[in-house]
Formats: sequence, C-alpha cells, structure tokens
Amino acid sequence: MSRPVISVALLARPEWRGLPLENLMPEDSRIWPAPLQHLVLEQDPSGELHSALRGFVSKKSSIVWVVITSPASVIAFAEWISRPDATWRSSIQRFAAVGSGTAEQMIRRGIGTESTVTIGGEASIADARTTVEMISDTLMREGALWADQCFVVVGGVGNRPTLCDALRAKGAEVMMLPLYRREDLEWPERVWSQLRAHPDQTAVVVTSSTVIERLMASVVTHGLDPASLTWATHHATIAANLTARGVPAIRRVRLDVSALSSDLFEHEQYW
Repeated sequence: MSRPVISVALLARPEWRGLPLENLMPEDSRIWPAPLQHLVLEQDPSGELHSALRGFVSKKSSIVWVVITSPASVIAFAEWISRPDATWRSSIQRFAAVGSGTAEQMIRRGIGTESTVTIGGEASIADARTTVEMISDTLMREGALWADQCFVVVGGVGNRPTLCDALRAKGAEVMMLPLYRREDLEWPERVWSQLRAHPDQTAVVVTSSTVIERLMASVVTHGLDPASLTWATHHATIAANLTARGVPAIRRVRLDVSALSSDLFEHEQYW
C-alpha cells in the first residue's frame, strides 16, 4: 500500500521576536510557517554575563572554543558579539557548529574560521556524543589535550546540559551561554483546519523537543490521532521522542533552506 502524497508541511520552527531578520523560510508555498514558540534575545543590562565570559575566556594557556548548537543560537550569538561590551570575542580561537543547518547559518553571518568543526551531515547525527567524538578526533590530529581546552556552549535558556556534561567529562572547562529564551505560542485555526481536512496529506515538521508534549496534547484536543499524522524532523533525539509517544514512522529531513522542500516533497527517508 503506497503512502499518501504530502501536499502541505507545517514547519513548527520557532520565530524570533524583536529582531529584524531576513526570511529563512524556503520559497515554497507548500511549507507553511507554524511556529509554536517565539525566541527572545536575552538581555544583560548589568553586564554580569559579559563579565563572566571575559573571566572565563581569559584563562591562561587555554584554547577557547565556541560551540554553537543550533541556527537560532547563531543568530543570538551574532547579535551578542556585535555589542560594544563584547570585548571577550577577541579571545575566541576555535568554533564548532552542531548540525549542517547551524554551519550554514554561521557561513551566512560570517561567523567561524576555515578550521570550524562541523558536526553532523549526510552520514552522521549531530548529537552530544558525535560532537565530542569529532572534537576529540580534531584534538588528536593536532596533538592537543582536552585539559587545555575551554568551551563556551551557546544555546537557549533551559537547554539540556547533555553536551556541557559530555565535554566536562573529557576534562575540559565548560561554560553554558544561554543567549535566548522561548515563549510558547498556539497554532491559529488555519493550521488546525488544514490538519483536520487533510490529515493524511499534511506533514508536521518538529524542530525542538521542547514542544512535543504540548503539541501532542493539542493534536488530541483537536480530535486528531497523533499516530495517523506524518511527522518529520532533522534530529535523532526528536525522532526518538516522537517514537516514544507512539508515532510509527518519522520522516528524516534537513532544515537547510535549500534542502527542506526536496526532502519533504521529492525524496522519502525515515529515521
């Protein structure tokens, strides 16, 4: 039995509030923006966070890495390093991008160097384990020690400490830098009308684990069976969370603007 053809995809990627940004949506009318969260840049009116960063990155004999964990983190980091009090930026020596979408956003914004380490791609998953493995491979090739590295991990308020803990377990010094926070949104009736009218032809693209529980509850409240919908994600952890909630098959997609349409409407790959 053939699977239904997807005609519309609901992209549940968070949207920024208060930042003038270029359109990051694919130029494809079949992909609807359906954010479940606003992202809001964290402020530092007292300068405490900048002061803590300056103290952390000024450690003698340490190689300072910035590990950027998502495309949203790239945008937040770009805003922060443009501020006059971001004097600590001159101490940064290495960058790592977690995921191909993050790497693409860093290139767009001129962040990083030729030696930026990109985690994830066609053949690997951008999770904490793979991140540590790829950085470890880089250090081994260069004859460097984990104890001589310090990592600034850029993410959002409330992000899981998995990556920070994994880096510390290797003997490195680590500072989490939460540069944005999330505010919950609800889908408008237009989105629910599409799902109710065409549940077998509509894909839901989930980009964050933080919305899954609330989204699943809303789906049930609106009279739909989560297991009957087509779900898609770019991340193995999100796919595992959806599977744990009874979703039988999850489409594997890339969030890159140039790739998402192809992955949704032309090719079919599953986690």
